[in-house]
Amino acid sequence: MTNKKTILVLFILFSVLEGYSQKIQTNYFIRMANVANFNLSKRSNYYTPALATGFGLGYKSKFIEFAGFENKEDNWGLFTFFGSNIHTKNLDEDWKLHTNWFGELTYFPPQKNNQNVWVNTGGVCFFLNRAYNWGSIGIPLCVGGAYSQKSISLNTRAILNLSFNLNK
Repeated sequence: MTNKKTILVLFILFSVLEGYSQKIQTNYFIRMANVANFNLSKRSNYYTPALATGFGLGYKSKFIEFAGFENKEDNWGLFTFFGSNIHTKNLDEDWKLHTNWFGELTYFPPQKNNQNVWVNTGGVCFFLNRAYNWGSIGIPLCVGGAYSQKSISLNTRAILNLSFNLNK
């Protein structure tokens, strides 16, 4: 194992242990997102499914996630997704509907003869969620505004999310 991989594994391990001692929830997630982007500056649109996986931290109603993704065009990148719960409605004893505000910083490294790109996004998610002892399954529907390279876009996502608790 290389030094970078060893450091990453140790960081994840100690983050889980520290989170447990501080009442911070940690999770590993896998999600399938369908992203539609409507570029208002260039009057164009873009759609792609993407697969993402990463780790999340939560404390009370706040959360932050760090992940990598790959879309159907084999473009890949990294993102951090953060935010807070605005409102939760109990639909029954098992299902909840959360309303969250979010921010996201996404990085596409140089690939396929394209330069690197940073995308800043902010918006609102409606997150239908069912919790289990092992984690949760949910369907977030998100809408937000995105800014990248002097261009403004309307960004929408429909996501299938599967989370596994690491310290519960």
